Amino acid sequence: MIQKDEERNKQLNLCGDWNKNFMQGSVRLHDMQELQLLHNLVNTVKSPTRVAKDTVSLIDVIITNKNSIGELAAEMNLAYSDHKTQTLQLNVKTIVRKCKKIKLRQYSEKKSIGEFKYLLNKESWKEVFQTSEVNSALQVFMDIFGYYYNIAFPYKLINLSNTYNSKWITRGIKISSKRMSFFEFSKEEI
Repeated sequence: MIQKDEERNKQLNLCGDWNKNFMQGSVRLHDMQELQLLHNLVNTVKSPTRVAKDTVSLIDVIITNKNSIGELAAEMNLAYSDHKTQTLQLNVKTIVRKCKKIKLRQYSEKKSIGEFKYLLNKESWKEVFQTSEVNSALQVFMDIFGYYYNIAFPYKLINLSNTYNSKWITRGIKISSKRMSFFEFSKEEI
């Protein structure tokens, strides 16, 4: 994997709890550092990421290409666990989407659901019950149901123009980012 990324001149970021203390020498750590040198990689986390009562360790690391690092990673204690959080600023290219419009329905509004129930309830359904052939009765039912469905839950046209899309940013990362902003704001208030 590392070799493929090197050949494609891609930025490589390996991060996580490696369970190798980068502050304490060992044969395995030496082997890992040799591998880093071989592939022009560097650990951007330099200070302890886990501080216990009697020990400190650097086991949560972010390893990246030497030529792609701007700054070292920063550590923050968010009190989620006994490990500190590491952050690394990445410069990524964004893709501008073409002007695009999509149609969607919104089902979450209580008002719309209540309106739909009301419309179905006020319908007499006489035409369905008076139709003797099963397939025809089903078609009449579906037509009435669909008519009220479209009234209660109309399509809305959403314009997606001028939005940016970084494909690697997942929903989880966005949620964590918002949560992180909240914590930073909370720290400033205290």
